[in-house]
Amino acid sequence: MDYVVDSYGKSYKVSLSARNYTDGNLAIRMDYFDGEVRCWLPFANLTVNLGMKLDSDCAFLDVNNCPWARDFVEDNGLGESTGLWMPSGFCEYPLYRFKLDKIKEARK
Repeated sequence: MDYVVDSYGKSYKVSLSARNYTDGNLAIRMDYFDGEVRCWLPFANLTVNLGMKLDSDCAFLDVNNCPWARDFVEDNGLGESTGLWMPSGFCEYPLYRFKLDKIKEARK
């Protein structure tokens, strides 16, 4: 299943994939379809790893580089906020519990 992200006044057709960071935490990557070269290219990392061990279905959203991330996840029913936030640098990142079955389904 593909999704659409509106970023900086442009719409992108994106696909999701769930992976893991080296410490085992959930990593969600977004790729977009580039019609000119007719292939999928890296778009963004939807999550950020802050170095603390999390449940296998939880991750911090990278709202620093993806200010639209919360709306994207919630509007598409991909997960929900736990209500917890973690500061890192000059940003605070929300912790989300993801519906991994929807993300895995998105990559078929």
